[in-house]
Amino acid sequence: MRNRIFIIVGMGLLISAIACRDSDQKKGSLNTTQTGELSKWLTKHKPEDSLYQEKLLKSWEQSAVNDSTTLRLIEKYGNSLLIKNKVDSIFFGKLIKNLPSITHNKFHHSLLNIAGGYLNIVGKADSAIHFFEQAIKIYEKSGSDSLMESSYLNQGRSLYKKTLYKDALLAYKKALNYSVKLPQNGNRWTIEASIGNVYLDLNEDEKAAEQYRIAAEAFTKEKHYERALVNYSSLTNAYSKLKDSVRGIKASNRALFLLDSLKPDDYSAFTVYYSRANLLKKIGKLDESLEMLEKSIEAQRRLKNIFLANRLQLYKVEVYAALKQWDKAREILVQLLSFAKNYKEDPSYLMDVYGQLARVENASQNYKDALTNFSNYYRIKDSIDVRKQATDIIKLEKEFQTKEKDLQLKLQAQKLQSIEKEKNMWTAITILAILTAGIGIYYIYARRKQQMQIREAELKQKYHQDLVIATENEQARIAMDLHDGVASELLVLKSSLVTNPLQHTKKQIDEIIQDIRMLTRKLYPVQLKKVGLCTATIDLINQLDKEHDVFFSTEIDESLNNILSAEKQLYVFRIIQEGLTNILKHANAQAAFIEISANYEGNFEYVNLTIKDNGKGFRWPFPEGIHTETLGLASIQHRAGVIGASLIIDSIVGQGTTIYLKIPVL
Repeated sequence: MRNRIFIIVGMGLLISAIACRDSDQKKGSLNTTQTGELSKWLTKHKPEDSLYQEKLLKSWEQSAVNDSTTLRLIEKYGNSLLIKNKVDSIFFGKLIKNLPSITHNKFHHSLLNIAGGYLNIVGKADSAIHFFEQAIKIYEKSGSDSLMESSYLNQGRSLYKKTLYKDALLAYKKALNYSVKLPQNGNRWTIEASIGNVYLDLNEDEKAAEQYRIAAEAFTKEKHYERALVNYSSLTNAYSKLKDSVRGIKASNRALFLLDSLKPDDYSAFTVYYSRANLLKKIGKLDESLEMLEKSIEAQRRLKNIFLANRLQLYKVEVYAALKQWDKAREILVQLLSFAKNYKEDPSYLMDVYGQLARVENASQNYKDALTNFSNYYRIKDSIDVRKQATDIIKLEKEFQTKEKDLQLKLQAQKLQSIEKEKNMWTAITILAILTAGIGIYYIYARRKQQMQIREAELKQKYHQDLVIATENEQARIAMDLHDGVASELLVLKSSLVTNPLQHTKKQIDEIIQDIRMLTRKLYPVQLKKVGLCTATIDLINQLDKEHDVFFSTEIDESLNNILSAEKQLYVFRIIQEGLTNILKHANAQAAFIEISANYEGNFEYVNLTIKDNGKGFRWPFPEGIHTETLGLASIQHRAGVIGASLIIDSIVGQGTTIYLKIPVL
């Protein structure tokens, strides 16, 4: 009878899910006729029109990308439009989720590459890497060498921007393996040059020079002279680092020849002049180096890059210093000083100006002015160091918060052991009662067993509630003691050592403080108390999204941050942590969805939590005698009971798992 009920309920839920999906598709997507009409309209209008931009974004959000005409328009005009509207990675996540088939849709790879390329442009390399990784996973078995080449090339560029040079090198080499299989070698020479950039940053200058030489000669042979010019300039830089003046001058002369022949853009001219200026300075031809630097500065001024033009002026100061022409060096620095004081984006520039000015005054024996400028230099340097330390501390705090789940698992294991002991005890009592009473007193035994089961349930509920409350109180107490006690004393000690040049001791104290802060955040989620349940959940999901391959999407109403009591927020946050941990460890899912919303039923207000994945699923409830992998679910059930929430776990083998939680506000 019970199995029949489960089957009927399951069929009802499945029918409801299908109905909801069909309803959502009707509300959120365009049909074939509407898609075709939208594409025709877009082809007839200019992308500068505001109505055009509104309809193009609509075509993205409502899955009109399934029409090839619309996709081509997006590829052509997408980046400028997206930048203008400040689109983020969440937009792309929702868009990709709307595609009818992630693994087979022919537009999916193009969309992932568009997303990654756009996020690279706006400086969000972390999110870009995520989208390129998705593209690689989908198409690594497709047999398309062209798609794999472009995906690995784009991934390498994102990793290079993050200064993850070794990872970028690996991605570029994989792209190269696919490139050599393509007709006309695909993007091979661009990839060879990109590998050279990585080698140069890894200080493997000989390897970098060889890569640039290969690319430059290949581009020259194929008559791509502007690309050849850029690579000859890069080759000049590599030979300059190797202090190989003969080969360096030869490469620089080729770049100059192409520059005079082509008359390319000012950026290309800058790369040629600056690489030559740097080489000439290293081989002692200082007057010629000054001439090239001046041409570099003029090129940047034509590009209206005033900051870089002024930064190049500092390099002129270094050359004048090498020539011992202190008056000319001082004249430039005095002019730069007023600009640097007003340039707030990069305080290190003002620091460098003061540093150069101090050295010039010191060399000119103007010791009083030199001391003043050195003081200004170290004042700004200390300020920059303090900001960097603060940024590093915040980053470490976020990283170590994710490790809190390990401690939580240990505590849950201890609870489970205690529950099993109590269960075994009651089982032994029951068996003894059955053997003693016998068949003759079956009716009395049955009633007694029912009473014991009710009592057992009450004891378990009270036990779990007391255990969880005691555990959380103990964690909070330990965290507070560490923070207010040891950490405060160490901070006082650190302050007293500021005037003492015991830098090694100061560094050790810094490390101790960081360890203590890390421990306090593992024991108690401070971020939850500061920002509330919804914002803390978003921060947790963002961190997991960076560290794992699962695609996370959310619908979280941040206005509900503090609608629940602090105690309930903590229990709900623990349930969210456990649900996400189960997805990452057991579900083998590609995507997960988390929703936090509110609703009213009569005069009562509830907060709804949904955690859903498309993983392998499982039979629920478990068949009798099967208790594998239930630790996380038991913890979720216990915590839901403590706060009086209703819990539904819906899982189907091969179709994923959904956890619904309804929490009363009062």
